[in-house]
Amino acid sequence: MADDEQHSSESTQGQRSENDPALSKTDSANGREFFSFSYYDQFIISEADKKQYRHLLLDNGLQVLLVHEPEGLKSAPISNSSSANRDNYDAEDGNDSSDSDNDADNSASGSSDDSDRESVGSDSGRTGRSRGVKASSSARRSAAALCIASGSSDEGAELAGLAHFLEHMVFMGSAKYPTENDFDAYVSERGGESNAWTDMERTMFYFDCSQESFADCLDRFANFFVDPLLSADSLEREVQAVHSEFEQACCSLQSQLEFFTGCLTSPGHPLSGFKWGNKVSLWDLPRTANIDVRSKLEEFRRVHYRAGNMTAALQSRLSLDAMEAAARAAFEGLPPGMAVLGSDCVA
Repeated sequence: MADDEQHSSESTQGQRSENDPALSKTDSANGREFFSFSYYDQFIISEADKKQYRHLLLDNGLQVLLVHEPEGLKSAPISNSSSANRDNYDAEDGNDSSDSDNDADNSASGSSDDSDRESVGSDSGRTGRSRGVKASSSARRSAAALCIASGSSDEGAELAGLAHFLEHMVFMGSAKYPTENDFDAYVSERGGESNAWTDMERTMFYFDCSQESFADCLDRFANFFVDPLLSADSLEREVQAVHSEFEQACCSLQSQLEFFTGCLTSPGHPLSGFKWGNKVSLWDLPRTANIDVRSKLEEFRRVHYRAGNMTAALQSRLSLDAMEAAARAAFEGLPPGMAVLGSDCVA
């Protein structure tokens, strides 16, 4: 009983009162209500769950969930993206079983070719990218994810695939870490990998790495959203990356159905139009129409990539205090406030 009481106390450490606006807040401009990870100052967890949790509401509006894994707690290994996210990226054509077996074989043999590291979204309208190397499942690893409550349904019709394109472009360096693809290399060298996907209403970014390098990786990760470069020199290269994903998706029956649905749906409906993006929609047509693609990317980021429109989660064997310090240091520079929905600039 004493252990249970101690666990309960530590699980809610750092929580605020039930009147804290973080527990339920309304975006008055858009009439949407958001809820946090706890209810009446208590986390809803199983008695068998020995992890410890903490919820943070940063001054800029970002909500963060911290998850501490105590020493000695046996946890499931972090699978590589090509198998763990199969239902997000490759669930198609009835090949799930054989593909899973192949992934297991590749993982056991330590294979790290490009087909293992690059994933293309198809299920549920998701488009994604994955880069990194497989690490030992027995290594101490920490992970973080950040979800933005905006996606393909928030982009304008003039640039089909803009949300997906921006997901790619933020990886191309930030003001603090300007080297292109620096994050992918940095995480890979520390036994981790990174991934991201875009669907109709959300854009998700996440990574894992060694515990010792977690704070440094988190800072590099957060700067994608604090001050990304969106360099004009990177635009055409990343358009080609998006186009390559589109070409692979064309072989998927699930993606073909999504394209067909978008064509048949009435204009103005959230499912209407082309959401993936390719070279034609993101490069050829905008150039013909004298549309500044980089400017549109920056405006979409300014409107939607705001702290109040984001939630983050961190999981590690580091203490809750250590994770909180890392989260506050990394994310404090995020643009504050909610998404400016209804803006006529792009959304």
